[in-house]
Amino acid sequence: MISTEFNNRWKRFFRHITFVGSELNPKIRHWFDWPIDLTFMIFDLFWILDMIQSFVRYWPFSRFRTLNAQEKELVNLVFRDEETSGGIRIREKVNPLFSGYFHAFVFLRNIYCVKEIQMDVFTHELIHVWQRKKYGSAYIYRALKAQRMTPSYAYGGLNKLKQVMRNGLGLEQFNFEQQAQLFQDLYNLQQKGRFDEEIWDYYVSLLRK
Repeated sequence: MISTEFNNRWKRFFRHITFVGSELNPKIRHWFDWPIDLTFMIFDLFWILDMIQSFVRYWPFSRFRTLNAQEKELVNLVFRDEETSGGIRIREKVNPLFSGYFHAFVFLRNIYCVKEIQMDVFTHELIHVWQRKKYGSAYIYRALKAQRMTPSYAYGGLNKLKQVMRNGLGLEQFNFEQQAQLFQDLYNLQQKGRFDEEIWDYYVSLLRK
């Protein structure tokens, strides 16, 4: 697992600096996107943020918990492996630095929430974990940047999802917050009995590519 992750990080780095097949380069909209992405990739090469994650997770008063059965079921559906669910930790009832500044956020595979996390919010944050797995820690910058976009979370609703599906397109049609939000909305529709299995299966299949 570690050797595979190590190889993926180097491959991601070389694809980025050579502009050959990088998943992030097509998403570059401003000149500063490329060097910021590169900075995070260098962090990944030296496991800097991973060490920070481990430090905050394992220090004596961290109060992280493992996933419950329902959360593991969703993780296994998305990632198709139990190893990923075993690496995710949740810390609830976190005091934000500024009142109302965030409801929940992800740092690599640590999920933080200001109250007990609900499954729809967990679904949203789980997609950020997936982004980290696919793009490396550069997802942090891309998600923060997405929050400043107009629109930020609004992705166009079911009509947009159907249009993307009919055209055989992928999640690159959405910014990083829209990606997370659309899965949160699909989960909520499922819970309300308005579940479109075709749309769900299509978008879950994109996560597995």
